[in-house]
Amino acid sequence: MVKQSLILFTLSAVLVFGSMAMPTQAQSPASIDGPNIGQTPIDSLDCPICNVNLSTYLGPLTTLEVQGLLKALNDEYHAWAVYDEVISDFGSVRPFTNVKSSETSHISALITLFKRYSLAVPTNPWLNTTLNLATVQQACALGVDAEIANVALYDNLFATTTRSDILSVYQSLRDASQNQHLTSFTRCA
Repeated sequence: MVKQSLILFTLSAVLVFGSMAMPTQAQSPASIDGPNIGQTPIDSLDCPICNVNLSTYLGPLTTLEVQGLLKALNDEYHAWAVYDEVISDFGSVRPFTNVKSSETSHISALITLFKRYSLAVPTNPWLNTTLNLATVQQACALGVDAEIANVALYDNLFATTTRSDILSVYQSLRDASQNQHLTSFTRCA
């Protein structure tokens, strides 16, 4: 059952980040020649907030930069919803209570960037996620996989921009996943 749930969680994680196609807009040479962030397995996951029309966006970001911010926010929204579901199922258990609080801060940091660059902030499509996990340890094992995927996502997103404010947020969120969340989930798994 644990192995089956882990496989289901991993598959859902794969779905979270894929399907990232966005309508195209007139792109600057940097976004046309920039790295393709859709080539890693993590980018094949579902991103319900990524399918936005950028034809009316007048801000300074390239399409690639906007896609990166959307993918990052989608991942943080998903993590928050999953950890919220674990707390709903098992009560206020650690490390989920702490990490969920941290995910709230991550979401806030990304929303600040959305506002700075005049991007509409999408709502969280992952609310009321259902996991049907049997134990907290099983949830922790899923948390390990989710945080490893999160680190990989940010490693990939660094190549999407040269803007220091965006890179700084990406680095901070990646470091929290790598150095704090992953460690916490590994201990309880």
